[in-house]
Amino acid sequence: MSGASGIEDGVSIGDMRTMAGGGQGKGQSAVGSGSGQADVASLGEVRTMGPQATGGSEASHGKGTPLLDRYELLEEIGLGGFARVWKARDRKLGRLVAVKRLLSDAHGGADGARVLERFRREAVGIARLNHRNIVQVYDHDTDAEGHYVVMELVPGGSLRDYLKARGGKLPADEAVRLVKGIAQGLGYAHKMNLVHRDIKPANVLLAKEGEEWVPKIVDFGLARLGDGSELSMSGYGMGTPYYMPPEQRRDAKSVNHTADIYAMGKTLYEMLTGALPDVVDPDKVPAELLPVLMKCVKTNPEERWFSAEEFSRALENLEGVGSSRRSGVGSFDNVCESCGAANAADVKFCESCGAGLTRACAECERENSVHRQFCGGCGTDVEGFNRYSSCVEQMERFAKEKQWDLLLKEYGLLPQDIRMPGNKGCDLVKRAVVLKDGAEQALEEMKRLNGELDAACSDGRWSDVLKVARLYLEFAPQDLRMKELVAEMASRVIEDEWQMAKERAEKLERRINFSAAAGVFRNYVVKHVHTSGSYVSLARDELQRLIKLSKLNDDRLSKLKIRDFDGASELITTMTQTGMSEEVGQILRSENSVLMTQVNEEEWRSVEER
Repeated sequence: MSGASGIEDGVSIGDMRTMAGGGQGKGQSAVGSGSGQADVASLGEVRTMGPQATGGSEASHGKGTPLLDRYELLEEIGLGGFARVWKARDRKLGRLVAVKRLLSDAHGGADGARVLERFRREAVGIARLNHRNIVQVYDHDTDAEGHYVVMELVPGGSLRDYLKARGGKLPADEAVRLVKGIAQGLGYAHKMNLVHRDIKPANVLLAKEGEEWVPKIVDFGLARLGDGSELSMSGYGMGTPYYMPPEQRRDAKSVNHTADIYAMGKTLYEMLTGALPDVVDPDKVPAELLPVLMKCVKTNPEERWFSAEEFSRALENLEGVGSSRRSGVGSFDNVCESCGAANAADVKFCESCGAGLTRACAECERENSVHRQFCGGCGTDVEGFNRYSSCVEQMERFAKEKQWDLLLKEYGLLPQDIRMPGNKGCDLVKRAVVLKDGAEQALEEMKRLNGELDAACSDGRWSDVLKVARLYLEFAPQDLRMKELVAEMASRVIEDEWQMAKERAEKLERRINFSAAAGVFRNYVVKHVHTSGSYVSLARDELQRLIKLSKLNDDRLSKLKIRDFDGASELITTMTQTGMSEEVGQILRSENSVLMTQVNEEEWRSVEER
């Protein structure tokens, strides 16, 4: 295979990218003679694969067919962090193949099961794709040394190498023929419910058949097998930025087959122009190809070609592909991107379908041709400004939702080196920086609050834990873990405060201070007025009981002032029946008895004096 696993761009095992340039094998480049791996780095490739826990299991070592029983390893042609690739000979069939061997270190640790399952799933999934334009998987198995996959060997190198050898671009007719082959392979994969998600020149190998180069798609390491697959990637921006559509930058897991159509359009653009396809400049595209290509790279997935086959048919229907675009004023200078009809240069709406042929510059509001990248009035990159503005709007949505990590990731996706010299462009950049700074400050504050939480939990200061957790939720209201902590701590604090209130009220009640004891529970109820639960209900009951006792006690004291000891005794009995403890009742009876004795003694002395 030399390039069968996309070695020039890294060995792929499931979602793990194991080489990014370098790692070249012995005596042969990773994609066949003359290929260079370092070229990929110039594409500005960025991989941001977040871990995704998945299930799955794999057969243990030693239970399958030993690799060397059937295949003779000839030379190593690639080595990455998770796999080694060999050029080999099939002893049984006598053909040359490529063998990808998963390294023993790759299936250890916490991610081991996920790596093994992705390695197996990739092999099984691609093995189903029997198509001329897709690198074929022949076999996969396990032996004492680990897991391996046997694939078709494609010695012709990658489309990336082919472009480099020809000065970066191809004649239009050759570019169209190659991209039609890619479209046919992808169309077949899409029918098998598999989306590649990383189409680019480095992931297309070339096999020589007669005088013709046949493109073969390789490296399905980022592919999504079916809707809802448990092994679907869940990464922000997986793929290669120059080729991926906007929706893939934000949520790689949810993209559909139209992401591959977008990437095909970007790949065709690079073949035609020799320019990296970060921004598609319509002026560089042959006029007859412009409508077909521009429909591939629509921002809205629903506006792209419905299928790879439809895209391929549109290319088939073109006539005179490869003609140079005419300069000066002419009908082909104003081709409608929607229907492909030619219009005079001064026409603002297509005379065939009515589609708009101009767009306003967001900076100066001047109308410009949709085929012009820069505004003729202020020099602003019109499409670049719109893409930058879209990213900033997404950042503002994330700020409103307080999704700080996603905001910072979106900031990292802002188009670079966009010409926006005007005040609106400068303000847009400032907005992005302010949002980015705010997100970083929020994350820093959340980190500080996390430290306070740890300390408060260690000390058992549940009230402080509740307070800090609520502050944390102001920065991350969607944090389920923190919501659960707040609920738990609120319950614990309510219980702790109930116990404290109960103990304090009991002390006051023993001192015959029913009014103050009632005040303790009144404060507790007011503090937790919006809280439901047994403790608040108990506090309300205690409050009512103590209010009644306070009133009865006031009546008792009034009876004592007029020396109505029998009436006072009856009230003590009533107070006991109202819920006053027997201990407090005994105290009141003793007080009643003492006062009665004092009165009797005073009356006796008065009689003696008389």
